[in-house]
Formats: sequence, structure tokens, C-alpha cells
Amino acid sequence: MKFLYKMVKAMTALGAVVALVTFSNRPVIAASCCGGGSSASLVLPKFAKLMLDVSVEHEVYDGFWNSRGEFTKDPAGSDLRQLRLNAGSAFRLHDNIQMFVAIPYVINLNRYTGVQSTTYGAGDVSLGFNFELFNDIRCVYRVLSLEDLLPAAYLGAKVTLPTGISPYDNVPRSFDITGLGFYTFAASLLVDKTIKSWNLSLGASYSFSAERPVNREYGRYIEPYKIQAGGKWNLTASTGYTFSLESMDSITATIGYGFIKEGYARIDGKDNPLSGFQKPNLVAGLAFATADQNDVIKLNHSFHLPVDGWGFNRPNTNTTTLEYSHVFR
Repeated sequence: MKFLYKMVKAMTALGAVVALVTFSNRPVIAASCCGGGSSASLVLPKFAKLMLDVSVEHEVYDGFWNSRGEFTKDPAGSDLRQLRLNAGSAFRLHDNIQMFVAIPYVINLNRYTGVQSTTYGAGDVSLGFNFELFNDIRCVYRVLSLEDLLPAAYLGAKVTLPTGISPYDNVPRSFDITGLGFYTFAASLLVDKTIKSWNLSLGASYSFSAERPVNREYGRYIEPYKIQAGGKWNLTASTGYTFSLESMDSITATIGYGFIKEGYARIDGKDNPLSGFQKPNLVAGLAFATADQNDVIKLNHSFHLPVDGWGFNRPNTNTTTLEYSHVFR
């Protein structure tokens, strides 16, 4: 009953969160060394035993950048969007070791140059570990010594399984895929520090994929070849401020910046110069947390500037995410 009461209380506060997002001129995302994260990268708070996480992502495609960085809008009347329903969990295996799993379900709703399609199916499942490189809580109210400046640091390892529908399966269009089709391995580092109401998070990850055979592209059988996706760097930085309410609940406002760069794919051992991409993105959002920080609701928006030079060889997307997580201590 206590858990249900807290869940209802958190959902009731969502109206205030949405109102703040609508009327505030300060775009934000949530950040906290005391736990959180999206379904794709779950981080369990220190000393907590289990976290359950659900989220809904709405991604809208509107134009693309070519290999020279020139931006072009989609044809008039086009409407390309994807919904992702994510269920995730993180649980503690040891004092400083936690494991996580994320299971997505993808819905594509597309209209492009007169062709309309709706497809849905499982996405690519991810699972991995986070190793905590610290032994106590790193959130401090004030700095009294050099030790108080030490951040919380997490070293992560993740594998993504090709459980979704990829371009190499029986699917007619690129708009209908729900996964990438590769076994992908990633290593990451997250550094997070909270002092009183301010938070700063820095993250970096590198991922690479195993080579796979291909004899079909978008449902059409072709001459067999082997392909390996390019290595990918993902760098993020965010800062946030937490407002405490009279009830001891809190609202955290955060802004962030990310940069993704993927190298050339390799076909039969040779680089494909038509592949690879890079794209920065801006993120803004709010998070509501109950006083005990066991229930958190996040509303984030990731967006890009549709101008020349902002991206290379990549579509322009805007993604809104609504996420709820509950921690068991």
C-alpha cells in the first residue's frame, strides 16, 4: 500500500511538471548522483537493491544532413515518427556491482512521398553492468574538505542483442526497422557530482559491433557479403539545479549537450566511405522526485538545430521522453 500511495502521489505531481515544462524558458533534463537514468542506461542509487523503470519515447524525423553537412527538409506531406516503449530494471549483485537490462518495443508510424506504413515489433534488447568506483554517497550539502569534491564514478559494460527488425530482415523500407541487426558491445564512464542543489554529470562511451553476414537488404536477396558497423563515440555533459518543495519532494531542472560520432562501416573488410555520421544534440527536461527519492518522474526533450553543419550523414530527429522509475532499498 505504501508503494501504491507513493506512485499515485508521484503521478499527481506530473501535472505540475508538465506545466513547468510548458511555461518555463529554461529547458532542462534530470541528473542526480543518487540514481536514475533512462531505460537504455540504468543507474542504481548507491546501497539500493533494485530499480524498475518504464518509459515512452516519441521520436519525430524532419529532414536530414548529407555527407557535406547540408540540411534538407523532408518532402511536403511527409510524417515520419517512432514510438518506443521501454521496460528496464537495475539490480545490485555486489556492494559495488550492479546489472541492468532494457527491453524496448517499437512502433513506426510513417508517411513519405505518398507511401504510408505502420509497423511494430521488438527492439534491440540491452543488458550490462555498472561498476561503482566509490564506496559511499558522493552527494554533499557543503564542501568541508577535498574529499567532498570527489565525484561518483561508474564504469559500465553493455551488450546489445539484434532482437529487433533490421535492414537485413524481411522488411520493405528503412522506415519500418525496429533494430540495427548487430551484436554491439560498449564500454562507458559516467562521472557525477552533486553539491547542495547543483549537479554536474559527464559521460563517455565507445561501442563497436561484431561482423555479420548479409544476403538480404530490405527484403531483397542480394550477393552475400559481410558487414561491420563503424565504432561509435557518445559524449554527454549536463548540469542541473534541484528545487526543494515544502513537502520535501523535489523538482530538478537540467540542460545538457551530447555528441555522437560513428566511423565508417566495413564491407568485406574494407571501409565504406558512404557510411558513418556525426551529430550533436541538445537536451532539456525536468524530474520530480519524492522526498525519499524512491519514485522519480522525468520529462526530457532532445533536439537538434536544423541548419547546415549541425550534422553529417544523419536524419534530424526530435525526441520527447516520459519516464517513471521506482527504487527498492
